[in-house]
Amino acid sequence: MSTYNLTWEEFLEFQQGSLPSPSIASFIAIIFIAIAVGVFGVVLTYAVDPGSKVMASSFCWMALALFLLAFWDLRVRTARRRSRGVRELRTVYEQYYSGERNFAFDQEKWILQTQSGKQEVLWTGLSNAVEWSSTFTFSAVGQVTTAIPKRILSSEELYALRRIAIGPAENAWRSRMSLLDYLLTEVPSLWRRHPFLMVEAHVGGLFFFVMIANDMYHTTGPGTYVGWVIAGLFLFLTITTQFWYFLIKDLTSHKELRDDWEVDFTTNGVRIKTSKVDVFRAWSTFRQVREARRCYLLYIDSSQYNIFPKGCVPAERRAAVRDLLYTKLAKQA
Repeated sequence: MSTYNLTWEEFLEFQQGSLPSPSIASFIAIIFIAIAVGVFGVVLTYAVDPGSKVMASSFCWMALALFLLAFWDLRVRTARRRSRGVRELRTVYEQYYSGERNFAFDQEKWILQTQSGKQEVLWTGLSNAVEWSSTFTFSAVGQVTTAIPKRILSSEELYALRRIAIGPAENAWRSRMSLLDYLLTEVPSLWRRHPFLMVEAHVGGLFFFVMIANDMYHTTGPGTYVGWVIAGLFLFLTITTQFWYFLIKDLTSHKELRDDWEVDFTTNGVRIKTSKVDVFRAWSTFRQVREARRCYLLYIDSSQYNIFPKGCVPAERRAAVRDLLYTKLAKQA
């Protein structure tokens, strides 16, 4: 049995993803809208003869408000949320992960002894296992996640633990998410998750375009043509915003999706290996499978899912993979 103290840095390694991060995609989208509204306001105010200068200049003030809102959300609001998240994680660390701990394992189970008691979990009850850069984490239903620093294990123990918890990648295939796969999967999924919100957003954008077009219809001057061009551009952005949003998100927040990663579907669960982590998820952690045109979506809950491009599955295994997915997740449902 190995004795250790989990450090705060080791704890943060597997909890970092729960901390709020700035939404660069939302920031850029708001900036684009602010620029379009601001340019239109300048053209309407100074290059044409609007019916009301006050109404025309209101677009400039609206653009300024959007700029300020975008920067406030990126810098101030995100910093506050992240600071609050770190404080909450510190509380979790002090309550569940600090202090001396003892860990042991064999082919049947793992044992964790802490100040609050002893925990024995069978490997057959494993829900998730992740190998990070400096730690292993295991979780089972109804149990606090077990975190084991690699520094306390010998090379033989590391090998054995990896084989037992995550398993060998005997039939893995190389997978990679293309931009087209990502866009044609995420946009329809967004409409399925938030149909009323998406309809309201598009109706609001169209209403705003009609309001702009009405102002332009009653104005004259050399800048009228430019105003109509900007109004048309705003209409185009309204209709295609969801595509631009996910394009920006793919380029800024999900760079790892464009890297090659290994995938293996086994009778026990799903194994995913990237350049940063090696993950095993039991079938019991997924709620359902949705088959999109280009990808399989394995839902962890109603809004979170893992995406697996169909085109990356070897041709000789596609039928078997599809049958395995529907058989396993039909049983979970």
